[in-house]
Amino acid sequence: MRSRKKGRFFRLRIIRKSRKNKHRVEFLSPEVFHPDRQSAIIVVWGVFFGRKVKVSNSSRACSQWMVMVLLSSLLSGTALAIVLHPGEGEPNLVEWTDRPHDDLIGRWGNNASCVVVSPNCVVTTRHQGGGIGTGVHIAGLLYRVEEVWNYPDNTNPDDDDYGAVDLRIAKLTAARLKNYVGLFTGQDADLLDADIVIGGYGLGRGAQLNTSGMTYGYAWQDASLYGNRYLRWCTNRIDFTRDNVTVLKDNGELDNNQDCVVADFDDPWTTRYEGAVAGFDSGCGWFTRTDEQWQLAGLAWGVEHAEDHQTWFRSPDDPNVPHPDEMYALRMNSYADWVQSTLDTICSDPPRGDINGDCSVNLADVRQLAAKWLSQGCRQSNLFCAQSDINGDGNVNLEDLAEIQQHYHHTEH
Repeated sequence: MRSRKKGRFFRLRIIRKSRKNKHRVEFLSPEVFHPDRQSAIIVVWGVFFGRKVKVSNSSRACSQWMVMVLLSSLLSGTALAIVLHPGEGEPNLVEWTDRPHDDLIGRWGNNASCVVVSPNCVVTTRHQGGGIGTGVHIAGLLYRVEEVWNYPDNTNPDDDDYGAVDLRIAKLTAARLKNYVGLFTGQDADLLDADIVIGGYGLGRGAQLNTSGMTYGYAWQDASLYGNRYLRWCTNRIDFTRDNVTVLKDNGELDNNQDCVVADFDDPWTTRYEGAVAGFDSGCGWFTRTDEQWQLAGLAWGVEHAEDHQTWFRSPDDPNVPHPDEMYALRMNSYADWVQSTLDTICSDPPRGDINGDCSVNLADVRQLAAKWLSQGCRQSNLFCAQSDINGDGNVNLEDLAEIQQHYHHTEH
């Protein structure tokens, strides 16, 4: 195999030996109730649970009206940063519907991507930085990272998998995401030659790169102009897998802990809409379909010629010679057990009526509901009045209180 110029993807450097040999990759204060709202809501709460409550005269009329209403009710029972070939290689996203949902992909800060794996958690890579407080845009809404779990490092240098895995889980504050994806847990052999769909944010195709009038690759778009603001999709095919890929970090330390799937960027393309990841695509998703369900097979973290901000498919010395750039993704079946066990220990799927996201419907949620009582105009852009509009009808009212009553003391673990 021809020797190739080595590349960087953010801080990662890839050294390719051969397809048969191992690769080295150098790369809430208590809530204060409004007096009128407090009295009214406590009366309703007392009716729900059969408790006697005292109500101030100033709000008795409002409270009695609310109780009557309640009793009557009870009785009545993208353009992405992925490099694609021009022309037929460009996907028509209106016609191309057999792909994962756009809302599975998020923008991590201003320099990367992430994938939604539960109603309030995403997975992404670690090398791009960010953490608690980082902004994550999903489905046009901004969330903030509340908590982060890094894949545990192996600190024994005698082990083959010594070092750190470029993987983390991030919990998002007040997120109740409807679209999330499961992880691929099958065998490595099931991934070989598997067609995949890739989605992420980052830099798209720029100018053509030519030698003697023949195109051998593409430059990336200008990062200062485009950033990670556009979502696009492409396809590819997994060529092979690798275990314990070595990563040489900027500080000279080695990590041997990356289990990967590898694909390349061919010309002519081998899949319709074939594409390659580029800058700001770190943490974007590689999806495969299993039993008619999309699953996350990989999390992008490296690509050749990233330090040049270029993507090649032919040799620049002789464009008649194929030179498809390789790209690397963390192989999720190697890390699925850790991801799922971690999600099981945190409140990654809050029960209905859990406003504050602690995985339990209790008095704390009643307090939060009271703080937003009778709010109107609740919509996605304000996270449905901080999740107090439980039924999503645009208002915080008795119907939302009824939701809390129905699920009170319901706890998810």
